[in-house]
Amino acid sequence: MWRTPLADEGEGHRRRTTPAPSTTGETMFEYELQQMRAAELRRRADYERLVREAVRGRRAAARRDPEARTPGRPARRHRFTRAA
Repeated sequence: MWRTPLADEGEGHRRRTTPAPSTTGETMFEYELQQMRAAELRRRADYERLVREAVRGRRAAARRDPEARTPGRPARRHRFTRAA
């Protein structure tokens, strides 16, 4: 077996001839994009929750007072035709 040379012997560590690109700006940019996406998802979830609550409230009001239904819409619309 032969002896493996140490780092200070032989070639040493290979060094990059050009400096490494600074990733600090890129990292902050990616972090800000992630923060914006998270905020947008929160806003969308809040809006959808509000819509669900409004629909739930409308249905509850219609159950309590059947005459308060929206005019022009039938009380119950059947999705399928009757079976023979």
